[in-house]
Amino acid sequence: MAPAGTSDTIRKISVPGSIVLTDSDRDRLRSILTDILNDIQDAADKNGIEFELGGGSVLGAVRHGGFIPWDDDVDINIRRSEWNRLLPALTSCYKDKYDILLPGSGEGYALIFPQIRLAGTSLKTRDDVMNSRCGVPVDVFIIENTYNNPVRRFIHGIGCQYHGFAVSCRKFYRDRGFLTQFAKDAGNRKLISATRTEIFG
Repeated sequence: MAPAGTSDTIRKISVPGSIVLTDSDRDRLRSILTDILNDIQDAADKNGIEFELGGGSVLGAVRHGGFIPWDDDVDINIRRSEWNRLLPALTSCYKDKYDILLPGSGEGYALIFPQIRLAGTSLKTRDDVMNSRCGVPVDVFIIENTYNNPVRRFIHGIGCQYHGFAVSCRKFYRDRGFLTQFAKDAGNRKLISATRTEIFG
């Protein structure tokens, strides 16, 4: 059996107050995510903006014709120039329907990628310890340019990895009180069931 990584372990911790999604809950969540994705596609089509599914979302679409059976999120990839156009397009088409969370945009948001969250819903995970805007999210991964020169490209990649690691360490340090109690409350025997603290409306 392969050892579990830190992210896998944290995802599988169950603590008092966690909600285990039923199949019905997961179907409802996936329906909401599909609606969000359709709105993004609509705004993109109306403005000639290109994006694509990414990560497990594209794998699920190709291999399963939808979501991966155990997956419950949506990832999109988009070039920086297209992202800069999608933001006002989405706001224009859907007014206050969505909250756009950007890295560094608020004290409580500590992810290193943007999210498009449906206002009026709530899905709170371990990443939202300090974040009050917890709508159902679509994760956005911005595709940036890099250097053609392989040496400069390698240095650029190392720099990106370092900064991502630094941001992650800062976030874990900031939330250390909650996360320490989170792990303590879970205990070893509760790592069996995959749960996340989440409620959506």
